[in-house]
Amino acid sequence: MTTDDAEDALAAVRDAAAERALLDADDARRYLALAGTVERVREEQSSPGGTLAAALACTLAVTRLSDLPSSTFGAGDESTATRRTEFDATETVTTDADASPPSPASPGPAVPASPWSSAAATQELVADGAVVAVRRFDADTETVAARAELPRADLEARLERDS
Repeated sequence: MTTDDAEDALAAVRDAAAERALLDADDARRYLALAGTVERVREEQSSPGGTLAAALACTLAVTRLSDLPSSTFGAGDESTATRRTEFDATETVTTDADASPPSPASPGPAVPASPWSSAAATQELVADGAVVAVRRFDADTETVAARAELPRADLEARLERDS
């Protein structure tokens, strides 16, 4: 997959999430958070390894947020974390020839906590998604702000700042 293909794929996911937020008032915050997450991933794409790191951190954050409704992504996310733990448990890096590898039954190191796990960080992802929705679909700021549970003035200030 080329960089342009990856960019197009991320843009399609971001746009679909923002559009869904405009159509589904009940789950709008969750979809806006996803749109904001993907936008962050797109921004991080320019740094080496940034896409994978940002995608993992943001995906873990969006799927584990206590203030958003549970999502269909949760099971897949837990599965990914489990596979990562299993991989880490079987990976052996030793400097001493006499050192024994960890037993396959050991759980391995824990998956690091996401830097996006706080309520304030969640709100930032939702706000980023709200900006995407307004810009991409020329949506009404009052409607998007209400769905994002943001004050309209805050959304308008973000739109001005980011223009």
